[in-house]
Formats: sequence, structure tokens, C-alpha cells
Amino acid sequence: MFTKITCGLFLFTLCLPLSNSLCQEPVSLEPIVITRSHLSQATYLLDTENLASSPSSSFMEALRYSPLELQRRGARGAQADFSLRGSSFEGVLILLNGRRINDPQTGHFNYDIPFTREDIRQMKVSSGSRSPLSGPNAVGGALEMSIKTPDTSQAVFESSIGLNQAYANLLSITRAGENAGMRFSAESKDSGGWRDDTDMRSVTNSCAAFIESQNARLSLNAGYQEKEFGAYDFYTPGRGFASREWTKTFLVQSEAAYQAGNASVNQYFSWRRHLDKFMLDKTGQRSLYLNHHCTDVYTPGIEFKVSGGIPDALTAGAEFTEERIRSTNLGNHGRSRESFSLGAEHLFNDALFLEGGASIDDCTEPGGSLTYKLNASLQASRNLSLRAGVSSHTRIPSFTELYYSDPTTVSNPELSAESSRDYEAGFDYKTQRHSCAITLFVRRENDFIDWIKRSGSQAAWKAENITQARTAGIEASVRSAIGGNAEIEGMYSYADRQVEDEGYLYKYGINYARHRFASILYVRALGGVQAIGFTYTKKPARDAWCLMNARFEYPLNGHTLIFLTLDNLFNSEYQEIEGIPQPKRSAECGLRLRW
Repeated sequence: MFTKITCGLFLFTLCLPLSNSLCQEPVSLEPIVITRSHLSQATYLLDTENLASSPSSSFMEALRYSPLELQRRGARGAQADFSLRGSSFEGVLILLNGRRINDPQTGHFNYDIPFTREDIRQMKVSSGSRSPLSGPNAVGGALEMSIKTPDTSQAVFESSIGLNQAYANLLSITRAGENAGMRFSAESKDSGGWRDDTDMRSVTNSCAAFIESQNARLSLNAGYQEKEFGAYDFYTPGRGFASREWTKTFLVQSEAAYQAGNASVNQYFSWRRHLDKFMLDKTGQRSLYLNHHCTDVYTPGIEFKVSGGIPDALTAGAEFTEERIRSTNLGNHGRSRESFSLGAEHLFNDALFLEGGASIDDCTEPGGSLTYKLNASLQASRNLSLRAGVSSHTRIPSFTELYYSDPTTVSNPELSAESSRDYEAGFDYKTQRHSCAITLFVRRENDFIDWIKRSGSQAAWKAENITQARTAGIEASVRSAIGGNAEIEGMYSYADRQVEDEGYLYKYGINYARHRFASILYVRALGGVQAIGFTYTKKPARDAWCLMNARFEYPLNGHTLIFLTLDNLFNSEYQEIEGIPQPKRSAECGLRLRW
């Protein structure tokens, strides 16, 4: 149900100027394509402007075909963790428009992004030394998302129905003038669940606006998301608790950018609030455990950039972050972080590219840190480029690790920050129709944090710093055009993590993927884009599993198409997090209008 504010935003967007040529051109749908830019070869770009071509039920699930591993607890976007290059779920930096939005309570909530796929312009996965120096948590790398600028008037409506009482509706309206624009999007999802206590409901409302002049630009992005879902064994794997969880996420970002010749300055502010209510046993027969949590993160900052000299680009920034939590279990706590960064990049003779940067962070808990990165790439020939890099990263403990406790879990307020150092080298080979890339990496971690038992007789899991770990592996990707109407993409990653832990037991097991393979085949046929995706995952000491998904579409005219999405065609039984079974085969069909 829309509120009065929601209706007001819709009316406002309808009143903005409409482009005269909008409805005269048919809409063409293109597949998501993983690409690489000349100067950032170790990053993976997922173009989500026309996400409808991906064999995924949401824009976040399209990440399963990138090096970033999704560790899902529930279906249809209920909850998932991120892992990259063998990292824990706390070891991936999440950025929206370049601003850190990691949840300070727990990384389990990093998946709560209060925007729809019609709002997302691009997602980029940056591993290791290519990760930006934009705050803590980039142990394995970073996921960077950017919001579309509402500069083209259009409207999108999509509705679908599927197995397990699944329904989804999406409406997005954009109105744009010459120097201003606004978009409003609303999405709802429902599912009865594939078994007891796996149902899910969510509502997402978002708004984007901008106004610009010749040398200045103001922008605002805001989103709200509300979820309610069955949380069967989400945090108690294998114990059979019929849990229930409710979350609300608010996110507001504003920016003011000014340009003067080769110099620019960007002032920004970000606010994220997350509310969580968790019931361990919804039946009340085994437990009456109930928690309420509320976190707030405030981040003002400023960036300066000068380009066109030596180096080609020089950037400097300062940022202040305040994190607060109010909880019936964790109590009331707060901490702040001050950050100062400096970066430079230069291209020598159109062949050798150097990029470097450093960031100094001073945090009230657990203290200060220095992180850095240095990358180099050499264009060895027309088609071949070589690259290498080194970087360091840090991760501060979450509020849950510091203050949470229950009958089976004990926090540790004396935890220190994790630190890590990455080394990598690789090459890229490109032609007009084919490309491939290989990267070798090594990461050394100190004082990494996990929930452990030192022996089987220990009663409760405890958050502790573990002395050292070493992760080594490889990432490889290929892309090839097949004739004039097909394209195939593939990705393989291997990670081996060795921990000096004296045989500790881990609450969530050794949950990283040792082997991962993913591929997508796109075929232009029947007037649309048909896509088939395949993934293979093998975790240490566990059986491997394979998943195949597909999406077929048929355009009725230039603005309307019907589609069918199939998930888990093999009907595989699998657990991305050990002890939490995932859904079997499912199907969803729908109608998409764009005008």
C-alpha cells in the first residue's frame, strides 16, 4: 500500500517535462555483459541497465556469475552473505556511488539494498589490490554499485507469478528535463516458501533526483526497504529452529559537485538506518528469545580531484563516519572514524599505467590504521596487457562480534582489528570478438575474526582473533562471440585458505568456495535475448553442486515482452551455508512493459 508521500512523489514525477522523442523509438534489450576497461583489468563490470536479460530473479543474484560468491540463506532476496577470494562474510566492502554502506551490526545485513533493478546502473566487483580505498572491510575485495541518473523520461512496469505462491510487481517512472530529472520506483515481492518457514515478503520504494548547471550538479538518492521472512535456521544451522525476522532499511545519499577547469570538488553526505527484529522460535515452544536492533551510520565527506597534469589525476579526500546501535541484546554503543586519503594515477606513453593511493583511518574502536595500494599495468602488445599489484586492508569488528550474547554465543569486547596484505599478478588478452584474463593472488591475514570453539567441550561459540591465515588462488575468465547472434562468458576461481588455528571448530564451518565456475550463454533469437546460466561450487570437506538457470523472452512489440525464468533446472539439493537447505526447482513467468 502506498503512503501519501509515495503518491505525492508519483504526481511530482508525472509533472516534470517529457521528452518529445521518448515513445517514438522501440526499446531494445541487451544482455548483461562482463567487461573490463583498459586501465582496470582486474575488475568485473556487470551492466545492469537492461537486467531483464539475466537468468536471475533479482539484480543482486546476477552477481552469482561474477567472482563474488553469494551465500544465500533464503530465496528471492531474503538474505545472503558475500564472500570474495575466500574471505568471510564480513570481508567484502560494499559501496553505493562510491560510499561505504556496510552494516556495522553484522555483515548478514549487507544484502539489504533498498533499491530496485531499475535504479541500478552498474555493479563492479573489484578483487584484491584493485579494491578502492574507501574504508574498512575490503579484505577479499569490494562490490561497487552505482545508481542510474534519471536523465531520460520513461516508464517501466513488470509483473510476474511463479511456483510456491510467488508474486512480484515493479513500477518505475522517470521524468527528465534538460537540466533536471527525477525517478520513483516501487517494487513488491511475495513468496509462500518452498517449505515451512521459508516464506518471504518485501516492499522497496526509491527515489532519485538531480539538477545541474554548467559547472555544478546536485543529486539525491533515497531508498526504503521492508522485509519479513521465515528464517529457518538462519543463525542456528542444523538445529531446526523455526525463526522469524523483520528488517527495515533506510538509505539517503546526497552530493554536490563543482567543476572549475581541471579541478573539481565533491561534497557528500550519507545516512543509513537498519532496524532488525529477530524471533528465534516463532512457535514459542523451544525458546522465547526476541531481539530488537537499530543501527545508524552518518557519513559526511569531501573529495578533491585535479586532472590533466603530472600525474594524470590526483585525488584527496576526508571523511567522518559515526556508527551507533541501540539493541535489547547488544546494548547502546557508538564509535566514530576519521579518514584521510590520497591517490594518484598516470599513463606513460600510452603503455605503462601506474595507480597508487593511501588512506589513514583513526577509529575510536579499535584504533588507527594505514592502508595502501599500488598497481601497474603494461600494454605489452596490441592485444596483450600485463599487470601486478600490492595492497593492504583492514577490518574493524562488528557490533555483534563485540557485544552480542545468547545461550550459545559469547561476544568479545577486546577484539582487535583484522589486517591483511594482498599480492597479485596477471594478464589480459583481447581481440574484437574474444577475450581472456588470468590472475594469481596471495593474501596474508593477521588477527582475523571468527566465531570459534577451541574444543568440542566448550559450551558457547566465542568471537576471537586468530593469529594468521594465508589464502592463495587463481581467477580466470573468458568471453567469446559465437557467430553474429550468440555470446558465451565463463569464469573460474580457486582459493585455498590455510589457517594457524590449532584445530578450532567454526560456527559456520569453513564456508568459502574452493572451486567456483560460472558461465552464461546469450542467444539472440525469436526477437529477444535468451539466456542460460550454469554454476558449479565446491567447498572444502563438502560435496559439490551444480545449478542451471535460464531465462526466455518473447517481445510482443517494441515496448512489451513476456518472459519465463527457470531456477535450479537440475533440481539439485544444496546448501550454500551448511545446515540451511536451498530451494529446489522453481519457475516464474511475467510481462514487462516499457514506454
